[in-house]
Parts: sequence; structure tokens; C-alpha cells
Amino acid sequence: MQVITLTKAKELLGITGTTQDAAITAKLGIIDAKVKLISQNNFNYQFGGDTTLDSNIISVYALADNYNDNFVYKNGDWYNKQTSGIMNPYIYSDISENLSPGQLISGDGIPADSYINEITKNGTTLNITGLDYYVTYITISANCTATETGVIITGGISIGYQDVIAKGIQHLINQTNSKVSDSTWTSRSIGGVSVSRGTADVSMENKYGMPAWFVKGLPRYQRGF
Repeated sequence: MQVITLTKAKELLGITGTTQDAAITAKLGIIDAKVKLISQNNFNYQFGGDTTLDSNIISVYALADNYNDNFVYKNGDWYNKQTSGIMNPYIYSDISENLSPGQLISGDGIPADSYINEITKNGTTLNITGLDYYVTYITISANCTATETGVIITGGISIGYQDVIAKGIQHLINQTNSKVSDSTWTSRSIGGVSVSRGTADVSMENKYGMPAWFVKGLPRYQRGF
């Protein structure tokens, strides 16, 4: 999932009009790749959901392979259901552990730039083989535009990082000269102002073709989808 859109980048940078649209759009793919490279996360976690027109509440559930009808997944936690009706073994995947407030989401019937406001674990119940299971639901930042069942929803990066990402776009646009920048300095003075930085920042500067503040401002993951 794309980490930022043209509309959101312009909003965060305080840009109105369309004169800079082409320049910003040209950097969207580059900044998207840099964020995912630095974070080691593709921000493509997928789950299922049921949307309702003009409502910002979506019931959500983990996706599981329903090969030979062995899996039941329309509940907060999915489990392996044997043909005999005995649930053995339980294979739980707590979807709420993969979602977080502020996380961008996309899918049919979900407006662009929508994100999760709240996550409710103990929502409505679903009865399966005589047992009740809680259905997790989320509230999002905008009302859904359609009533859909079984929507494939993609979870992305948190909006908490989008200001850093937008500034990263501005940085790329401002790099208009062909000089190779000096990334080895530890202190500089301009007039009466002196700036110092540690060796960690020096080694990080331009490591991904971006300044240290950008690299430090993004999350880190071992791996992710």
C-alpha cells in the first residue's frame, strides 16, 4: 500500500493549487520505496471486512485459506475446523494485534486516505457450532461509500509518520543541483550559530539517499507485509 498520496502530501506541506502536482507526483514512487526499504515493511497487511454505506464502522476478521471447507474465518480469531465438527487444533490469529489506531487502510467502499480511529475487540458475537465468538470491529476516519461483504482491506503505515514522509518529498524536490553533498561533517558554524552532531548521525546521513532526520523518523520492523 502506498505510504502517502498526492492529496495528503500537499495537505501536510501546506500546498494549494496544482502548480507543484507534477513535481510531487514524480517523487511519490521514490519516497514510497525509500520508506519501505528503511522500515523493512511493505505495509500490505490484508484482512477481511464488512462495510456499511454512510457508516464508519467496519467489522473485520482475519483471512484464512478455506481449502476443502476446513477453515472458518469470519470471526476475530480464526481456527481450524475438522469435518467432524471438533475444532482441533485451535489456530488463533488475533487480528487486533496486527491493527493499530492511525493505521492507513484501503479497500472497496473505503475513501482514500482513511485510517483507523478505534479498534474494539469485544464487538458483536458470531455463533459457530454452538459457540459464540467475538467479532472485532474498527471505526475509521470517514464514512464508507458502499455496503459490501467480504471486502479485502489493506492496512498500511501509520499517519503518525506521514509528516516525516511529506518533508522527505520536499527534500527530494529541493535537491536540484548536481553537487555531491558533504555528509562527513560533525560540526559547522554559520555566523553566531554552531551545529554539532554525533557520529551515529554522520554515518546515517545519506545512507539511503536521505538525510539522517528522515531515516531516524521512520519505524523499524524485522519484516512485514
